[in-house]
Amino acid sequence: IKTIGIPEAISNGIWEGESELLLSDGRILPVSQVIMSHKSSKGEIKYLSTIIRDISEQKKQEEELRKYERIVSSTSDLMSFIDRDYVYQAVNEAYLSAFQKTRDELVNSKISELYGEDVFETIIREKINQCLKGENVHYEMWVNFPGLGKRYVFVSYFPHFNEDSTVTGIVANSRDVTETKNLESRLRQAQKMEAIGTLAGGIAHDFNNILSPIIGYA
Repeated sequence: IKTIGIPEAISNGIWEGESELLLSDGRILPVSQVIMSHKSSKGEIKYLSTIIRDISEQKKQEEELRKYERIVSSTSDLMSFIDRDYVYQAVNEAYLSAFQKTRDELVNSKISELYGEDVFETIIREKINQCLKGENVHYEMWVNFPGLGKRYVFVSYFPHFNEDSTVTGIVANSRDVTETKNLESRLRQAQKMEAIGTLAGGIAHDFNNILSPIIGYA
């Protein structure tokens, strides 16, 4: 056992923290450790006692959580967790950047404060309520982001279930699809122009059929 904490336990009477055990097979086991010093009536240290708990499984779970945090923080999608009161409980870095807010400013604030009461009441509230009933919800909308400008986003809401299968909130994911939207608009415009060209060509052909005998008789 590493001697970390023993001086503190001797001087303060107790020390709590994490340490490591070197096992006989060479493995290192992470543990939580409590070291207590026991004194005589004269205040002299008689002995130390320690409580050791294996936290290797906890460490594995923490590492998994850190992996998910890295994935969430590295994505360009705007991700957030919203509770049943329409209040942000967690957001990723992309969300903060898009709205040019700090985490302290955004977490524990309501959606209506960010998007505006009108947008919240006419579009967002109904979608969130639908998700809180246990349904996956998808929709698209234009949003004016302070840090990105006007963007077209594909929004997905996923219900977050508790252990008793009740919905405690929603996981929201907004993906910027502005370029795709613009390409679709240009494609539709090109298709319209092609249709107009085809129509004009047909009309010209019909006029030519009419004018040909007139010119011939003339």
